[in-house]
Amino acid sequence: KQIMDQEGWHSAIVVTSPYHVRRAAKSFRSLGIKAFGVEAFSPTQYPLVTHFGVIVHEYIAWLNWWLKYTLQNLSRGFVNAIH
Repeated sequence: KQIMDQEGWHSAIVVTSPYHVRRAAKSFRSLGIKAFGVEAFSPTQYPLVTHFGVIVHEYIAWLNWWLKYTLQNLSRGFVNAIH
């Protein structure tokens, strides 16, 4: 974000794995960056177990990101309410 602000950039194209693209773009947007997620090529020859593991990992990562983001915003609101 700091580099983007210094350069005057307001949007970004986020290129990552198909499993991760939504969360990555959302992370950029949470910083106030207009982000567009693009899926990078991902081999489809992975075994089904690998796909399942990656999907489970992404759902856990989404939950973790959401909790962290929500708790940060709640604590900011709490601190602002005290002052």
